[in-house]
Amino acid sequence: MPFNRATAVTWPGLIGLASGLVGAGGAFLLVPVLIAILRVPVRVSIGTSLAMITASALTGFLGKAITGQIPLGPALAVIAGSLTGAPLGAKVSHRAPITVLRVVLGALIAVVSIRVWADVLWH
Repeated sequence: MPFNRATAVTWPGLIGLASGLVGAGGAFLLVPVLIAILRVPVRVSIGTSLAMITASALTGFLGKAITGQIPLGPALAVIAGSLTGAPLGAKVSHRAPITVLRVVLGALIAVVSIRVWADVLWH
């Protein structure tokens, strides 16, 4: 797929810098940039975001595990939910129309954005 190399480096770099400054994950901000500016297909953008989140979560998990900061009960609940929810989500998203995926993604981005700003403004 053809793309502008400077744009593909600049936008994600700015997102990484901004999200790093406030301590938020930038993957949810990257998806709209991939879709709207870089013209990456929606399904590829979502997959890219999931890969980034996985890498980030893995490194965060390792850091917390090494320092003994993981509560066992909630961790097991998240693992159980992921093992059942991930295959179900894959099947549903594969069958869902692109319009529905866009609306759901937009709603998730809005909710996360509101949460991040609320944390920044009130803490």
